[in-house]
Amino acid sequence: MELNLESTYALPATVRGFAGRADQGSEDVPSLRWSLGLDGPAPESCARFSVGMRILTRGRVTTASPLLEEAMGLMFGRKTGLALKYCHRVQAALWAACGGLLPEAVESDLGRVGVFSEDEARGLLDRSLLDLEPMSCALSRLYPQASPARPPTVFLSFRGESRPGRVNVAVRDGWLAGARPGAAAPGAERPGRLSGSALPAGGAAGWPAVRPEKAWTVLESDLRGLLERIFRHKAFRPGQAEALGELLAGRDVGILLPTGAGKSLVFQLAALLRPGTALVVEPLLALMRDQLRWLSRCGITRAAALGSDDPQAGQEALAALERGDLALCYVSPERLETRSFQEACRRVARGPGFSFAAIDEAHCVTQWGHDFRPAYLGAGRKARLLCSGQDSVVPLAALTGTATPSAMAGMRRELGLAGAAVVAAPSLARPELEYRVLRCGRSGHVESLERLLAAGPEAGLAGPGVVFCPHVDGALGAAEVARNLSRRGGVVACFTGRTPDGWQRSAWERERACHERRFLESGSGLMAATSAFGMGVHKPDIRFTVHLGLPLSWESLYQESGRAGRDGRKAACWVITHVRSASRARRWLCSGSVEELSAELAALPRGEADDVSLALGLHLASFPGAEVERADCETILRALGDLSRPRVARLGMAGQARLPLERAAHRLCRTGVLEAAVSRSTQGPVLEVRLDGGAGLREVMARVEAELETVYGEIEPGRRASLWSLAELCLKGDGQALSRRLSL
Repeated sequence: MELNLESTYALPATVRGFAGRADQGSEDVPSLRWSLGLDGPAPESCARFSVGMRILTRGRVTTASPLLEEAMGLMFGRKTGLALKYCHRVQAALWAACGGLLPEAVESDLGRVGVFSEDEARGLLDRSLLDLEPMSCALSRLYPQASPARPPTVFLSFRGESRPGRVNVAVRDGWLAGARPGAAAPGAERPGRLSGSALPAGGAAGWPAVRPEKAWTVLESDLRGLLERIFRHKAFRPGQAEALGELLAGRDVGILLPTGAGKSLVFQLAALLRPGTALVVEPLLALMRDQLRWLSRCGITRAAALGSDDPQAGQEALAALERGDLALCYVSPERLETRSFQEACRRVARGPGFSFAAIDEAHCVTQWGHDFRPAYLGAGRKARLLCSGQDSVVPLAALTGTATPSAMAGMRRELGLAGAAVVAAPSLARPELEYRVLRCGRSGHVESLERLLAAGPEAGLAGPGVVFCPHVDGALGAAEVARNLSRRGGVVACFTGRTPDGWQRSAWERERACHERRFLESGSGLMAATSAFGMGVHKPDIRFTVHLGLPLSWESLYQESGRAGRDGRKAACWVITHVRSASRARRWLCSGSVEELSAELAALPRGEADDVSLALGLHLASFPGAEVERADCETILRALGDLSRPRVARLGMAGQARLPLERAAHRLCRTGVLEAAVSRSTQGPVLEVRLDGGAGLREVMARVEAELETVYGEIEPGRRASLWSLAELCLKGDGQALSRRLSL
């Protein structure tokens, strides 16, 4: 058989002999394009073998283990890059030839090809084999499959030779990326693409894909060794190893770790250590891009994002997913509802399989305020359903950097994690952040901000900063705030998810990308942004944040203010708020029905509005009232007709608003009698439904009533009460109390 592989070894600049960027190639770090020829049948694939091949072929730019890199640097000096290239060839060849076992001895003709002396070649072989032993032992404990005895001796030939009584492996140059075993090479891949299309086809390095399975013996010492080999971290942060162990053992887990504590590394490492593909749901395309950039820097390109900005890359990524080439596939929650992606997932589930599903930024499922994402509410259920096969159910991980007790309860409820373990850090405290509150009069938010900016260092507003605005447009909109602040002198960047008024979408996306790049690369500067800028931002030197208006939740405040001080240095987090009446705010937030509150806010004179009424208006967009939701659910059920007959239906809902329709579809999905998703068309929203049947209208509506009773009897009042606790501390102007509350 023949096996095609490709990799490049990347060395840090401290290694003598390294020149240039590894991802662009250099004379000392050449691209590794080669193939193996084995003189016998392929070893039987198993989880241990599959995971090992994935680690060894995890990307086009592969980093050596720190110990091997150090040893090669001492032995070869300026030839370190070339030596490591051959180390990778040797290690992958040995792993492939022996099916994940290590031979008793290795022989080679490497010393006769004119690259290394005989002594150098012998040292390279010994070090390569020694470096594989910890990984082999760790994977044998994780996946202890029965296997044949260790091969006595393997002969690696770089000259096409063979020796009797040996397992002979021919290592040949000249393979181009994209070639399948035994096929002609179609040509080199386009450089820099992160879609995964340049990876070998057919699972890990061309070998038949192995179905996902749970690990049996998970030792933290083994995980630490693999962590250092792949990501070069010597130790886990609190909670990481425990959460990783739950996923590898095939169990659901909720992961609550503070911003910057390494939540992403948990599912990234788990994806490399389990057969199959991990499906990761992310709220923002910018966050997916950031994750892919980070993985690429770590030498991992078996990852892709299914975004909407590059259709061709999306098609390539989807094809790589179906082949089983990806360790990680990032998607938006809305992508889970598209028919083409659902069909692709079903094919993957029947074939190479999914290792697990992860919902990142899982607090987004708690349906708060104007950032309400109906697609996120059903993301856990849909992801698990799409990833699970007929005979297996994949584990589900929910990750968040902050959650109040009520929000955590809602998150576990919506994602179906009631019985899952929750791994939480001992504390969410960020001692480097200093919270401050400034109360202002009506329409005084921007004026108060300008005074703070003028004070500069005295107010803690020196260095790069972000101003979080409650809207895109309007007086407190990010676009208007950026324009007003720019008049003070200098350019103020602007970032919004929705296109501001007066802009074409494509033009705004180009302008926004320019603003984001300029701000992230600058050592100073100011960004006016909506909450769309709140996640996936890795600029460690942000020195301050300012919230214009009352934050919409404790989660919003923690997430957005937490973008500051990521380098561990002191940072200031301001809240500028206007609350007209403390007694009125308490009454609105602590008592009364949604219907009464809606009527009072609708009749409120413009001059009586304040930050609390604004926050409540956004809150009521998510919770319009039980009667309204009941009517919306009944509209869908009557449009379906006979509910007792199982079927798949596609209903045009012209004239219906998309948001209420999505919310009603989610409520009906929670009854357990149907699955529904809302898609777009030129004629209006389209409802796609899979009806299980066996229930009548009265029975389904009874289940809807029970669901709404929970929502409006427990969840909605709890959200309002939580907002009151935030407003109360802002009314007191007590920044230290805010900090203590956020650290609980």
